[in-house]
Amino acid sequence: TKKEGDDEDEAPEEPALPDVIETGRMLSAVGEGVDEGEMARIFRSMRTFAMANPSAENLQFWGKVSTKTRPYYVIECTMAEYPEGEGE
Repeated sequence: TKKEGDDEDEAPEEPALPDVIETGRMLSAVGEGVDEGEMARIFRSMRTFAMANPSAENLQFWGKVSTKTRPYYVIECTMAEYPEGEGE
């Protein structure tokens, strides 16, 4: 958020992301295996994605799918704009 006297040349504003640590606590409370360290890594990945894709909005972590080989994380977002040639 810009404050009075801030320079316009500052780094881009941080994307609005959900509180994934709290989501992880809720999932752990109901027996799902997502600890705080794992949720912190998920948050960093979501932040990296949002910073690389400024038109990504409303990112939401839905959960983890465990498979024999590795876990998959389900994250949803909407795109305000699609890159040229996509989303048609």
